[in-house]
Amino acid sequence: ENLARSEDLDLPPELQSFITETIPDEVGLTAEETVLAELRIQNVRKAARAFRAFDKRIDSLKHAKLRFEEKFPINSAQNRPSQVILAMRKIDTQIAEIESSTAELMQSNPEAYVVRNALELREYRKELKAGDFVLTPYAEKKIGELQDNYYAVDKIPFLNGETGSGKSSVAKYFCGEVLGVEPERIAGAKGIDETKIFGKIDLTSDENGPQARFVPGPLYRAMENGVPLIIEEVNAIPPEILKSLNDIIINAKKGEEVPIIGDPKGSKVKAKDGFGVIMTGNLNRNPKAIDRYKGL
Repeated sequence: ENLARSEDLDLPPELQSFITETIPDEVGLTAEETVLAELRIQNVRKAARAFRAFDKRIDSLKHAKLRFEEKFPINSAQNRPSQVILAMRKIDTQIAEIESSTAELMQSNPEAYVVRNALELREYRKELKAGDFVLTPYAEKKIGELQDNYYAVDKIPFLNGETGSGKSSVAKYFCGEVLGVEPERIAGAKGIDETKIFGKIDLTSDENGPQARFVPGPLYRAMENGVPLIIEEVNAIPPEILKSLNDIIINAKKGEEVPIIGDPKGSKVKAKDGFGVIMTGNLNRNPKAIDRYKGL
């Protein structure tokens, strides 16, 4: 069988190079080497077909789950009929089974690992051309965890990792592509003050003279508009501010009215449906430090 026929599978350039460079041409091969070369080609073909079938099935299952999520919004699992919850769990189980089959194939087929990575590289290239976010297996896993925990009353999703690992990109992708909304954002830093989170007093003047009004910060804007709030590098925020922030978020997620810190009128606000919080932070390398939040 001619090696060039691997092109029939529309394999990525990386995989074509792998075949060309690692599997010698049949000319000049011994009978034993020819059998080995043909076996490796068959393994490449088998793996490529299997992975494409797996990916197609997973895409179909994820699309079905997305339809459930659109029809029955994830603002509360209790709002979904029990039959829908069971159906979505079944979808998750089927996806896990396919992923297990993928892992088994990569163990049993010597060429499967190279095939899988080549196919993934091609998809990543397409995603990079289409935008600036690549939906890697890590990102998909974290997005799934955000879906499961975003609206939980007793949890604040926390994406942790080193600087540049894509925590904020995952959070923004989840808000835009899954929830379909633009989030509010807080950039954590050691020098941050309360006004960057809660809001500030703005002085204006009119015919009645100087006037003071409270301008809500990203926390209260997110509550008033029912959109997500992404708090980046939360571990850099001073503890005294973090304590107040934590209390307000937890109570707001419970559906309670919370005080507007900094408003001289002593106003309160109740978060609209859709409000939630996603925190990101760097891994803490200080063994003596106390983690304030546990990651997903």
